Amino acid sequence: GNCPVGIQYHSDAARAHLTLGDEWRVHPTDELLNRLRELAGDERVKVVYR
Repeated sequence: GNCPVGIQYHSDAARAHLTLGDEWRVHPTDELLNRLRELAGDERVKVVYR
C-alpha cells in the first residue's frame, strides 16, 4: 500500500503515538476501513490526509 499506519494509545497513565514501518502500509479501501471499524469502533478509526 501507499498509506502509512499509525497507532495512538491513550490511558490514564500513558500516551504514545506509534508509526508502523513500511511493511504495514495499506491501501485505505472501504472494505479495510469497515473491517477496522468493526474491530475497534467507528470513533477509533481515522484517515488523516496530509
